[in-house]
Amino acid sequence: LEKYAVFIDEKSLNAVPIHLKIDTGMHRLGFEFDEAEALCNVLKNNPALQVKSVFSHLAGSGSAEHDAFTFHQFNTFKEVCKLLENALGYSFIKHISNTSAISRWPEMQLDMVRLGIGLYGIDAATGQENNSLQPVASLKTSISQLKKVKAGETVGYSRNDVMEKDGTIATVRIGYADGYLRVFGNGNGKMLINGKLVPTIGHISMDMCMLDVSEIDVQEDDTVIVFNEDLRIETLADQADTIPYEILTNISQRVKRVYFYE
Repeated sequence: LEKYAVFIDEKSLNAVPIHLKIDTGMHRLGFEFDEAEALCNVLKNNPALQVKSVFSHLAGSGSAEHDAFTFHQFNTFKEVCKLLENALGYSFIKHISNTSAISRWPEMQLDMVRLGIGLYGIDAATGQENNSLQPVASLKTSISQLKKVKAGETVGYSRNDVMEKDGTIATVRIGYADGYLRVFGNGNGKMLINGKLVPTIGHISMDMCMLDVSEIDVQEDDTVIVFNEDLRIETLADQADTIPYEILTNISQRVKRVYFYE
């Protein structure tokens, strides 16, 4: 900030808007609480820097086990904001709430909120059963080939999965290069075909994977749902022992996006 203030002074700029992040416990980015006094001095000595907003980031607002820490962060944030306002002589926009805090802590909404993954219909704080948000994204593929496989034969790389009985597998057009993680292989992941859940079989390949469709009636080129409003992203995250953010951000750029406007 001091280097930026020098740059502003050298360029003879005035009323330059800035936004300050306060580290209240996330320990990722931002000014620490014990740096607040020095921060106030820098701002007072450089009036060309105009604080437009001050914000922080909650580390565990979606988990009840971290409620005490969440309140600690909130109170720390309010205290730093008060110090800044007293030093500057004017107020500014304040925001700290992410998606989980919006639903669990309305008193923390302040002037603004940051609806992140909630924009996609996901709120880890409420769980799938109580989530009133509407999912906005679905991921679809299709069956490339159907194949009869006898009991005892293996499927996929490393011969890691074995057909327990005579059946049918469907090779579908999605793999780990598209963002469908290898952890979903060998029955850990499931997809929807014609409203029926079917498990993966064998390892996930780069561009495709196989499903055991022995128990349902399917045809080549049938639509396969990887996730939608019925097979939710949260379910895939549980299957992969990860979080919905990772499922969404792993979808690679080569996957075609189709946007609908309502």
